[in-house]
Parts: sequence; C-alpha cells; structure tokens
Amino acid sequence: MTYFIQSAFSDKEVLHNTETAYKEGKKVVLNSMPSHKVRKKLLRYVSIVILNESQIAELAEVDIRNIESAKIAALKIYGMGADTVIIELKNQKVLVFAEEVFKLIESPDWPSYWNFYERIIII
Repeated sequence: MTYFIQSAFSDKEVLHNTETAYKEGKKVVLNSMPSHKVRKKLLRYVSIVILNESQIAELAEVDIRNIESAKIAALKIYGMGADTVIIELKNQKVLVFAEEVFKLIESPDWPSYWNFYERIIII
C-alpha cells in the first residue's frame, strides 16, 4: 500500500503519520510541499517525492536553470532519504531519478506519462 502525504494535517500529524507508515514498511509519497519546520525530518521517511521545479529548488536549495542543475537538486533530495525523485519541470518535461538512473520525459503526452508514473508508485 502507498501512503500519500496531504497538507490538510498539522505538521505534527504529518510527521507522525509519515514516520509510522515508514516504520510499518509502507511506501510514502510526498506530493505537496511540507512546511519549513518539518521538511528535513520528513524526507528521511519518504520513498517518493513528486514536486514541481520551484518546490524542488526550494527544498534542495539549488537554483534550477537547466537539466544539469535539476539533476543536482534531485540528487540532494535523494541524499536526504527519498528513493525516487520526480520533478515536473517548467518546460513541460519531467525528470525522474529512480533506481539511481535519470530519465527525462520530453513533452510528456499525459497518458503515457501517467502509465510510467503508476509503475513507479503503485506498490
């Protein structure tokens, strides 16, 4: 089973629920930007991070200007604990870092993009 982190909960609830799911062996997906107070603590329990370019840049503290800097940001997030990092870039491309390999999806046609996405997160 996959757990998605939702921003409707308090920071304390998000951190507790994420840690509990992680300890139970569940996969946790971060698909919204956590508050500044819990970001670093939260990432050690997250399996998959799916954020847009601006959110990843803020979280990784990297100025994303091109694909190479996006890869650096993804590696920083990976170093914080996430197994898979998916960055929705501003130019309609998606950068995926999974199983220690980068994949750039050019101008994704949404049905095939979502099929790829589902293979990553459906557990």
